[in-house]
Amino acid sequence: MVENAGVLIPVVLKPKTVIPDRLLMIDGFLDAWNDWLDHLKQKRKIPTDKSIQLQFKKLMESNNPIGMIYNSIEKGYQGLFPDTQSNRPMSHQQRVEQSALTAMQAIEAHFNGK
Repeated sequence: MVENAGVLIPVVLKPKTVIPDRLLMIDGFLDAWNDWLDHLKQKRKIPTDKSIQLQFKKLMESNNPIGMIYNSIEKGYQGLFPDTQSNRPMSHQQRVEQSALTAMQAIEAHFNGK
C-alpha cells in the first residue's frame, strides 16, 4: 500500500515473467535463455515484459528455439532472429534425401511392429 494524500492505495506489482512450459520441456532451453539474458545484460539492453512475451512467442513458433537464441548471440543481435542458413528452402536433392529417409523409417517401423 502507498499513501497518497492520506488515502492508502494498493500497489499493483507486475507478475513475474513465466517461461512457457512448452519451451521449458526442451532440453537445454533454460541454459540458452539465461545465456540470452546475459548477452543482453552485457549489451546494457534490458528487455521489457512485453518484449520477453513476444520473444517467447517467436521461440515457440521456431523449429529450433535454442539455435535461434545462439544464432542471435553469435551475431550480436539485440533481438531473436533465426539462422538464415537453416531457414532456406531445401534443394531438390535435399528433398529427395529427406523423402528417402522418411520412407526407410516407415519401412523399419512397419517391420518392427511400431
